[in-house]
Amino acid sequence: MRRFTPRGAQRGCIVYLHGGGWNLGSVASHHGITADLAARLGREVVSVDYRRVPEASYAAALADCVAVVNACAPLAMVGDSAGGRLAIDVAHHGWQGVLGLIYPVVGAPTPETLGDDAPLLSRSDILALWQSVADAVPEIPAERVPTPTIEVLAVARDPLTRPLEAAVDAWRHAGAEVGYRCAPQMVHSALHGHAELPAMRESWQAFCQALVRRIA
Repeated sequence: MRRFTPRGAQRGCIVYLHGGGWNLGSVASHHGITADLAARLGREVVSVDYRRVPEASYAAALADCVAVVNACAPLAMVGDSAGGRLAIDVAHHGWQGVLGLIYPVVGAPTPETLGDDAPLLSRSDILALWQSVADAVPEIPAERVPTPTIEVLAVARDPLTRPLEAAVDAWRHAGAEVGYRCAPQMVHSALHGHAELPAMRESWQAFCQALVRRIA
């Protein structure tokens, strides 16, 4: 676990769950993102160093995340990619704060539900990673609302965007307040380069500002 506390931080923390396909990524690889998030939100961000496959199961990773959320009682939880899926599943364990999702995995990815191939992340990549954890992922329908208040950041060139947009529509139809923005021409993992990529920077700024309003 790594904590990021900006000068003059307001009370209440944010929990961050990093991406990396459940087998890669760490609090170190996402240090820049979480430090920037803390500065933009003006609150402490707790980045979770959950266990990863194949040394541990998805269930173990989820248990680590649930334990941190239960201990911190965060105002919001944010996750990107594989961490976004963990955030959704943590919420379904009973946590009901503001949920921030950055190009997450929703539902059970299949060739029929995924969008077109894109640079940095292909359909086959997603399906292979999903098969490595699927047996331990809770069987919760994608359309079931994880929390009443959700902010979503997607990218245009990502096979995960099509099922994500379907989930956003379903969540809204079920009564959740869901903010959605999609960075044009950007690819999966572009958030790491937000400082150099104008479209990603603008979408990231809008996402963070939406979180500030939701938390307030």
